Amino acid sequence: MRILLAYDGSTFADEAVDDLHRAGLPTAAEVVVLCAADIYAAPKPAESDQRVTEALAQAAANAQRAVDRISVEFPDWKASGESVADSPAWGIIKRAEGPDQQSWKADLIVIGAAGHSGLGRLVFGSVAQKVLMNSRRSVRVGRLKKASKSQPIRLLVGVDGSAGSSAAVDVVARRSWPAGTECRLATVVDSRLLTTPPGLLSAMMMPGDAPAKQILAGPAETLRAAGLTTSVVETYGVPSHGLLRQADEFAADCIFLGAQGLGRAERFLVGSVSSSLAMRAKCSVEVIHPD
Repeated sequence: MRILLAYDGSTFADEAVDDLHRAGLPTAAEVVVLCAADIYAAPKPAESDQRVTEALAQAAANAQRAVDRISVEFPDWKASGESVADSPAWGIIKRAEGPDQQSWKADLIVIGAAGHSGLGRLVFGSVAQKVLMNSRRSVRVGRLKKASKSQPIRLLVGVDGSAGSSAAVDVVARRSWPAGTECRLATVVDSRLLTTPPGLLSAMMMPGDAPAKQILAGPAETLRAAGLTTSVVETYGVPSHGLLRQADEFAADCIFLGAQGLGRAERFLVGSVSSSLAMRAKCSVEVIHPD
């Protein structure tokens, strides 16, 4: 597995690293730690070269610090560090994609929920949103919940019958989870469709009906076959609110969902919802792009 870790030396970035212990990732992985120095703050021309040099040096030092830590905590991972002078979000996106078909491409981008601000440092809140909305790679916005390290891992997976949500279920099923890990599958019917014309409303799949149960049945079987204790829940409301509520009630460590879901006329669950969840959730959020 190839992981691109976006790192700026902040406590939020360190939390994203801590959270990797509870992400079910393989024991062998190739990790590139990228620290992007944002140098586009219109410096005075005479100061430009010195400013770039200093920002890149600090970025390289931050990246190496993360590499050293990963080498200790994940000894089977192959880690290397890089620094780049670029707009942080686009620097991350470009490095994750690689410039051509033969280049190293990330299977997963890991980024903190927020970060430093100021000259030469990342602002991860807005950067994470841009990466989520523009990258074609899967993205994990990492948060480490307090007092969660010794507790069983709990995963919330948003499903809507789309290829995107199926990819999220498959990723969870393929990960290596410790014994006792619990998973909850949640489907949320968009209550805003309740004001739509009767002909469209009749096509909706409401909580408790046969189509909704069928949507949950297959993913539940997949996760149980992978050894995960799995429960299901059907509800309705504003999709992002519904998933956040489920995550809080379930005390989830991470929310998994697809990057793209069904259209609003059917069920509006994932896609644009992912950015809202990633920024507002109290736990980690992993947004999956199908391979």
